[in-house]
This record gives sequence, C-alpha cells and structure tokens, in this order.
Amino acid sequence: MMKTPKIISIIVTCALLFGCSTKKEVKSLSKYDIQNICKIATLDLYYQNVAKGTKSPGTGLVHTFETERKFFIRYTGKVTLGVNADNVDIKIKDNEVTVTMPKAEIISEPTVDAISANDIFISPDSFLNKNEIDQDDQKKAIEIAQNEMLETAKNDSEKYDLATDRAQSLIKSFIEAVGEEIGVQYVVVFNTKDS
Repeated sequence: MMKTPKIISIIVTCALLFGCSTKKEVKSLSKYDIQNICKIATLDLYYQNVAKGTKSPGTGLVHTFETERKFFIRYTGKVTLGVNADNVDIKIKDNEVTVTMPKAEIISEPTVDAISANDIFISPDSFLNKNEIDQDDQKKAIEIAQNEMLETAKNDSEKYDLATDRAQSLIKSFIEAVGEEIGVQYVVVFNTKDS
C-alpha cells in the first residue's frame, strides 16, 4: 500500500525535474542575437611601453639651482577593437543569411594598467634644490603615452582585419549552431559597409 504514493512522488519529481529544463528553445535567428555576438567578439591589443617626461627647472629665486629632470614610466596599456553592433544588419532568405557589418574599429579608449605604471625611473636631482616629479607630471606623461598608443593602434590595419575576421568567425559559428539546432543548414554571406 505504501509503495503507490512513493512511486507517484518519484514520477512527479522526475516530471518536474525534466519538465522544467532551463534550456532555451531556439526558434530562429535575430538581429539582436548577432549584435550580442558582436559585443563579445573583441580583440584586446596590449602595449608595453615607456612614457617619457621632462620637468624643467622653475623660474625665480625659489627655484635657484634646480636642474632639468627626465623620468620614465614603464607601463602596460590596452586598446580594444571590435565591430559596432548597432551597425550590423541581418537578412535571411530561405537558408541564406546575409550579414552586413562595418569593419572593426576602436571601441574603447586606451587604458593604462595603474599597477604597471608604478615602475618609474627618475634622473638624479640637484643636491642643492629639489625639482620634484609629482603626480601631475606623471599623469601628463601617461596621457601623452596613451595618445601615442592610440595612434599606433589606429595605424595597425592588420589588427583591424584580425578583429573583423574574429567577429565574422564567431557570428558564422553562432548562425551554423542555431541552424543545426533548428534543422536548417545556413549559408552565411558577409558584406562590409562603411561605419
């Protein structure tokens, strides 16, 4: 007699466990899905470089005997390339998916790892009057280095091509996986548009 309620509770438990699967049912492709892929398909460029600065001696009696000082800050910087997801269009006709997207571009301002920027070399100071290198001097040198890093990244067309290829590869893999899930073998065509 006690076996029947146990069997029923086991059946109900199994039905609840297997019936409440969190697997999302894939019905079709959407522009939204492709745009989300573009947001994660980024390429981070890391630069290890040296920011250079010079602090000139001040003027006036207070600055007598100050000497010009040079300083160098070794740092690691990062620039992120990717495809602007807002400019991606998708058209589906039968089993052909046409993705029109711009080429990769810089999608974040250059950043400098603050911890790496603690490695500073400063030329010797005058023993008579100090010409201190302060945080503002260091900040200016880092800003100049960031601008140089940005220019280097802007001129590296090979990296832009690599970032574009990476985005296209991820999009194509995603489309093919969705097609496999819904039983459609998609042919993916990419077109490039001006951003």
